Order: sequence, then C-alpha cells, then structure tokens
Amino acid sequence: MADDDIREGDPDRVRKKKAPPPDDDADDAPRKKKKVAQDDDDDNDLGNSPLSAIVPVGGSIWAVLSLYSALLCFIPGLSLLAILFGVLALVTHKHKASYGSITGNMRAILGIVIGFIVLVGWGIGLFVYLSNPRAFR
Repeated sequence: MADDDIREGDPDRVRKKKAPPPDDDADDAPRKKKKVAQDDDDDNDLGNSPLSAIVPVGGSIWAVLSLYSALLCFIPGLSLLAILFGVLALVTHKHKASYGSITGNMRAILGIVIGFIVLVGWGIGLFVYLSNPRAFR
C-alpha cells in the first residue's frame, strides 16, 4: 500500500511520495551511516547482569575493596584497610557523572563510614578490656 497515492479513509488527501534513489553518478557523495538497532535482550552487557551488583563493572576497585573490607569488620585490622581503600577510591576517581562513578563514590564513602565506626568500636572494646582484664577471664 506504500505505492498508493490516496489514503483509504480520506480520498481527498494525497500522500507524498518519497524521492527516487539517486543515480549511480552521485555515488561519490558521502552517505550517512545507518544506526544499528541494539537488542535489549543482549546478554553481552555485563553491567545489566545480577552479578554486577556484587562485582561491579566499570567502577573503582578501591571502592569495592573499601566496602567489602568494611563489611568483614569482625576481622581486626580490616577497618583500617577499609578507610585506606575508601580514601584511595575518592582520591583516584575519575571526575565524571556516570553511574559507575557515582556508585563507586558511594561505596567508598560507605566503606569509610563503616570502617570508622568499626574502628571506634574496636578501640572502645580494647580500652574496656585493658582497663579491667579480670572481668573477661
């Protein structure tokens, strides 16, 4: 029906036809590249997989290490590493407003905050233990 000049519902209205393709002589002119449509079901994009929530793709490795070492706070000393990795993540991050950069900053900040809270908790626990060691025997 693309070749019809008249629409079926309105006989007074005429449809415009497309211009004919150019001759072979005009092949020297640059042509626009057609955009290739991407499928939404493409599984090659690692950022959309559920695994990217655990092991993020495109973010700062320092931010990930900061958050995970802060979450393993029951091991003494990891809170110091969480703070160190968080500071490294914030210092070395790329200044762009992409999703990976923003979530990396949030992981680094959470790692620093959790690491600091756990470090204070370990310090208070050590102070209480050292001030009255007989109570823990």
